[in-house]
Amino acid sequence: VEGRAVRWLRPEDEAVYLALHASNHALQRLAWLFDLKLLALSGGGLDWRTVAERARDTAFPHAVWYAWDAARRLLAAPVPDSLLKALAPPRWQRLLARRFFSAERLLAATLLDSRAVWMAAKVLLAPRASSVARYGVRRVRNAVRARLRGPG
Repeated sequence: VEGRAVRWLRPEDEAVYLALHASNHALQRLAWLFDLKLLALSGGGLDWRTVAERARDTAFPHAVWYAWDAARRLLAAPVPDSLLKALAPPRWQRLLARRFFSAERLLAATLLDSRAVWMAAKVLLAPRASSVARYGVRRVRNAVRARLRGPG
């Protein structure tokens, strides 16, 4: 651009990045799912096998599945069964995800209404609940410390 080298993500990396970002925020902005749909519809011709490989390399393939599954279910994004099968979390997490990320809940952004429900969703949907639980405990401990110290 204007004589300068510019780097950008390959479409497969972008597919993983966008899905991780959306899932990290519990899919509470439908625009993020729409971005996934647009990427899937773009003329770039995603190599879905590479998307699956890159998602597994992140150690958070579940989070990528949540976003692409929701984009497919709710916005008819053209996502192949092979991708969802390759990244699928255990059945119990798939069922929970479809309840947390139903059309009604996403339209109402209900996960934003309660920090406790938000954290519960994060713990229940995490590939390793222990790491998210430790993060939650650390956040609570820091909040308690800050409150005990008081203002200023």
